[in-house]
Amino acid sequence: MHQKQYDYLIVGAGLYGAVFAKQAVDKGKSVLVIDKRSHIAGNVYTERIADINVHKYGAHIFHTNNKKVWEYVNKYATFNRFTNSPVANYKGELFSLPFNMYTFNKMWGVVTPEEAMAKIEEQRKEIKGEPTNLEEQAISLVGRDIYEKLIKGYTEKQWGRDCKDLPSFIIKRLPVRLTFDNNYFNALYQGIPVGGYTKMVANMLDGVEVRLGEDYLEKKAEYDALAEKIIYTGPIDAYFDYQMGYLVIRKDDVTKIHLSGIETVMIESTSVSLTAALLCELTKKKIKVIFCDEKRNPSSELISYYGAHDTSLKVRNQIAWTDDIKKHVWTEIVAEKIRKQALHLQHWKCEEADLLYQYINEIEFGDVTNREGHAAKVYFNALFGMDFTRSAENVTNAALNYGYSLLLSTFNRCVVANGYITQLGLFHDNVFNQFNLACDLMEPFRPLVDLKVKKMAFPFFEKEEKHEMVSLLKEEVTIGNRNEYLTNAIKIYTRSVFDALNDNDVSQIKFYRTNEL
Repeated sequence: MHQKQYDYLIVGAGLYGAVFAKQAVDKGKSVLVIDKRSHIAGNVYTERIADINVHKYGAHIFHTNNKKVWEYVNKYATFNRFTNSPVANYKGELFSLPFNMYTFNKMWGVVTPEEAMAKIEEQRKEIKGEPTNLEEQAISLVGRDIYEKLIKGYTEKQWGRDCKDLPSFIIKRLPVRLTFDNNYFNALYQGIPVGGYTKMVANMLDGVEVRLGEDYLEKKAEYDALAEKIIYTGPIDAYFDYQMGYLVIRKDDVTKIHLSGIETVMIESTSVSLTAALLCELTKKKIKVIFCDEKRNPSSELISYYGAHDTSLKVRNQIAWTDDIKKHVWTEIVAEKIRKQALHLQHWKCEEADLLYQYINEIEFGDVTNREGHAAKVYFNALFGMDFTRSAENVTNAALNYGYSLLLSTFNRCVVANGYITQLGLFHDNVFNQFNLACDLMEPFRPLVDLKVKKMAFPFFEKEEKHEMVSLLKEEVTIGNRNEYLTNAIKIYTRSVFDALNDNDVSQIKFYRTNEL
């Protein structure tokens, strides 16, 4: 049998790969280490910037209870004494992390573990059964107060998604301690290598052949031929060619897109074929699917039966919303829509903006005098010309209708995902309209479509222009003092409206902002 050049090929120059390589070389084995990145140390890579060892891929604190492991890493680096005791800043209030008695004392004024547990148990009761998402998991661990102040905002910013759209397992390892100990780790040995992790890994790889910028999976056959055994430390899903969890598009070639990176799927052509397995998976992961007709215009969408585990409760709450709170919320929505329209006109230096601001002051409870309708006529004539009507068949209306359809589909998804039904609206009450509620909620967002259509000034509206309109969903707006993609902002806004309706408190509604609107 032909003798291969190396005993071991190690894919990945991170901690595992470096330790294995060092151990193998010390035992007389021939080793080649490769890494697709331009540097060693993997995710613990540190680079020297202004005499500071910056953790390129996030902070790493080495911690272990195993004395043998601690003594081993200390052969390659000197470790400082470091205790990880993070602090959360919530509107100027500082809370100890991980959650411990210091946290509970600051949050509720409790001083004993028994008092803390009683408070947590009281708040846990709102979660019935096994948690189905991150929000429910967090509340089941530490209660509503801590979730709202110390988990929700940071987590949604970190993942770019609403906590209700994230799986529960993400937060199952959250440390919760009934002691006055703010050390994040319980490990006996902990610290950070002096000089940084890159220096430590370099010491481990001293005398080992290393090739950087080499993608094993692209040259798998070539590299497999070099070594008797392969030690693979890269992404396991990549190794198996992403056989699960991917949307596979087969045309002249094959394109794979992981479902975790998809918010919306738009089927533009009636000639596209989809498998039932894919449709079920898209529905399960609450990915919005829009189907277009033969003219490539949105005509329908895929909506799951049950968007939330407590849909029955949500629908009962929806039916119980009083006319008073519905009118109150609708008044706020109308005022915000006209405000956005006025800002839009102001952006284009249209003097009619002053009239729209006047309309805002004239809005009566429930908008019984239809200031919204009057504002719309003034707004569109100022924006697109005095001869413009929304009923005309022209490029502008085609683009507007397309954009509004995208918004409607996005809001429908959010309504259903929150456990409510789209047919029962606040103001819209058309028995032939299945999407009355989404039509209500989307009103303040319509000016975003108008703004894009005005800016683009489409000479015609075909495939490329439609793709440009779809990109609107990925544009950033500000909501809750954070920048969010429009799709996520819609989720935040929609949930805030439901909170306002359920709590009879319109102050909870969160509206978006942009530089122009």
